Amino acid sequence: MKWHAVVPVKMLSQGKMRLAGVLTPDERRQLVVTMLQDVTRALDGVADVTHRSVITSDPSIVPPGWQYIEDPGLGLNGALQNVTREQDAKSDAGLLVLPGDIPFVTSGEIADLTAAHQSGVLAIAPDWADVGTNGLALAPSGAIDFCFGAQSFGAHTRAAQSAGLTVTPVHRRGLACDIDEPAHLETLLRDGGTRYAFLARAVRAVK
Repeated sequence: MKWHAVVPVKMLSQGKMRLAGVLTPDERRQLVVTMLQDVTRALDGVADVTHRSVITSDPSIVPPGWQYIEDPGLGLNGALQNVTREQDAKSDAGLLVLPGDIPFVTSGEIADLTAAHQSGVLAIAPDWADVGTNGLALAPSGAIDFCFGAQSFGAHTRAAQSAGLTVTPVHRRGLACDIDEPAHLETLLRDGGTRYAFLARAVRAVK
């Protein structure tokens, strides 16, 4: 199956607000953009992903070769519902949704997520606590209503079951590891490479 990958990114001024106590606005913007580059690079390495889009209010952060979808200001779930309505109903491509804040995700892990999908199945990548949703692979694209937000893993599971779909969770380190809290920055500084060296000041402050 071919896939349309969609990566939603919050308005940069509002991104990663839980890190506002340790990162400056410029550092938060740099973090959001750098993580997005990691996620889109991983998606570029997945052969079955044939169409790639970023939902954002800032077209300057969209990588070359990716489609810019303007954030309509309806929240994440509303923006994704717009995508499903606009996707050609005759398209045989599935919809792959990944957030822009899972910088350790690999092409192989994404391929595992899409491989877990089959007819009548929603493939879902939960976060490390099995509370949030860090990836969805579904077809047709409007098979369920999106439920991103608090407790979204359970909400997506229930939505799939209501739609008569089986749920297949896909647990992988990179898919599960989102960056939301100050404590997460140390892992990113240690394992994320030199592009995250700008986090050193904030990590020292957290300690």
